[in-house]
Amino acid sequence: MRLLHTENLSFEEFTNTNLPRYAILSHTWGRDEATFEDLSHPSWNTKEGNGFEKIRRSCRLAQEDRIDYIWIDTCCIDKTSSTELTEAINSMFRWYSASEVCYAYLSDWSPGAEFTELSKCRWFRRGWTLQELIAPRDVRFYDHDWHFRATKLQNASMINSITRIDMDVLRSPKAIATASVANRMSWAADRQTTREEDVAYCLLGVFDVHMPMMYGEGKRAAFVRLQEEIIKQTNDLTLFAWQATPASEPGRLASELCGILAHSPADFSKANDIEPSYDKKFNPEFSMTNKGLRISMPLKLSQEGRSTMMLNCYRKTCPDQQIGIHLEKHGPDLFARIRPHELADKAPRGMDRPSPVYISKEIYSVSRHAFRLQMPLTSRVKRTATYPEDLWDKGHQLHFTDGRETFVGYHHFYVLNGRNQLDVQRTRSFIGCPRVPDHTGQDEFVVVFGITRSERTWARIADRSSNPHVFEAIEKRDMVRLFEEGPRLQETKISLCRYTRGDMVYWESFSIQYRPKQGSLKHHIDIKCEPRCRRRPERIPAVVGAAGVGVVALYTYVATLGLASLCEYLVTI
Repeated sequence: MRLLHTENLSFEEFTNTNLPRYAILSHTWGRDEATFEDLSHPSWNTKEGNGFEKIRRSCRLAQEDRIDYIWIDTCCIDKTSSTELTEAINSMFRWYSASEVCYAYLSDWSPGAEFTELSKCRWFRRGWTLQELIAPRDVRFYDHDWHFRATKLQNASMINSITRIDMDVLRSPKAIATASVANRMSWAADRQTTREEDVAYCLLGVFDVHMPMMYGEGKRAAFVRLQEEIIKQTNDLTLFAWQATPASEPGRLASELCGILAHSPADFSKANDIEPSYDKKFNPEFSMTNKGLRISMPLKLSQEGRSTMMLNCYRKTCPDQQIGIHLEKHGPDLFARIRPHELADKAPRGMDRPSPVYISKEIYSVSRHAFRLQMPLTSRVKRTATYPEDLWDKGHQLHFTDGRETFVGYHHFYVLNGRNQLDVQRTRSFIGCPRVPDHTGQDEFVVVFGITRSERTWARIADRSSNPHVFEAIEKRDMVRLFEEGPRLQETKISLCRYTRGDMVYWESFSIQYRPKQGSLKHHIDIKCEPRCRRRPERIPAVVGAAGVGVVALYTYVATLGLASLCEYLVTI
């Protein structure tokens, strides 16, 4: 640690084992700060400027307190050395904690201003000054003219109202270990830094973690790394009790899925009163893997693949109300957070037993993850094959794409008709004669869907008679051909199972409605099945009451296809 001697104004270096008593300065940086290089010049003490004057004043205060050394961040770190800068940033909280006294110089606090003006000072809005307020036992505030105004302990209540830092922490820095992760994050929610990565780096000491500095990685990447380091040190689930804010990510949709980690401290602006329900040592262990956050928690999935994960925490204002987050499934055992702007306040009934799941750390493309195939329950249509089979979640009717940039998949269906023995027996019991199909061959169709190279999603329906090349590609497992020809299909509606009874012609009409969902991981494919009929033109009776065939046809239609379809039949005739 490099310290400045307050009397001869020269630098001296010490190890952690032989540190002398020292004071420390906390301030907001200006344009003309004096650097390590500046103070390395022998005649620096004769130079003018706010930066040099700030150093001289600080040394004078330390001398008055009979302290021989002082540490000042502007000049005691050689910032041309990345190694030294990284070591200093990772050690700074400890250095402030070990100081005899911290002089907090508020350059924009006018000498005649009241204490009520304290909240307007920049010092309370900067990122680095958070740890400089918390870590030292003795913090003394000075105004623009270096007049002593107050101490941290004397004004703990007012500082609490400005910063929302717990009173216990203001009175005793060691109490920070009892504050929840979400609570500590909220203290930095409204603070800014000059370099965007410092939003994360300035919090290392607050969470007692260490990591290398990588200026240029960006604010979000740095903050994600910070959270990953916190996960290595604690199993405090309040880390995930954040709520997305427009300030942290402009344009983020309320319905959009996102990763489990927050984008910035601003996401914790509403987390100041969140407390663990019980000692965090009773929380399940969890870890960040290359697939996402791995955790064993009880989840209850809805039919849409959504669930709530409770975080074993509550708000101080509602101690009986547990807090959780909304999740949505977007892969086998893989979830993402949905509705990140809100927290769940009610656990679903009938939670499943805890089982290991993964929650994605990041969601990059919301258009590549899952197709939801919805089809009304019917005993006449059977799903006989899916591809890729390992990505099909039958329970929730979701076909995942495994995050692939391009994708093709299909579902093959077989439609039971009059040739099915069960159907024949059912028909005989009603009218005494079986159905007679008009043609032979398979009554089958496929629903094909995928993602093109231009990231456009699509879905089509095809039968064998109109699109034999599609079935040929499927039977030969030629997925390259299916990927190329699938989007070119035009059909969204087909007719199958044509058969006659008396003077009536019956068939099944199948159609799909494709609904891509903006801001969601799921794209809906609605498959509809509608029974159809018409009279055979060559057998339309000349007079409605002249023959009994029409009556038999009506009776047969109602018996086999139901009364609901009779109205449609009457309209057609």
